[in-house]
Amino acid sequence: MAKEATLTLSGEVVEKLPNAQFRVELAQVNRVILARLSGKMKQHFIKVVVGDWVEVELSPYDLTKGRVLTRLSTEEAQQRSAEKRRAQIAASETGN
Repeated sequence: MAKEATLTLSGEVVEKLPNAQFRVELAQVNRVILARLSGKMKQHFIKVVVGDWVEVELSPYDLTKGRVLTRLSTEEAQQRSAEKRRAQIAASETGN
């Protein structure tokens, strides 16, 4: 039941913390959360650095913490950052 009710969002890593934890800014909701690396990412030594785009899984019970599932490829990351910039520009134009 709990596995089916998770949210999967993408975001950009903004800060690296100890113990394989990261601060991730979610693109869709403009919120910063605390995320840990998933077990398979630790097992296969997949490195995540500041500026990487990742997919994060969130529990509906606590939307401030999540788990990093995958690191997105370079092409996907460029596409997501372009979408984020377009959204920021549209928000600033409507705010004026």
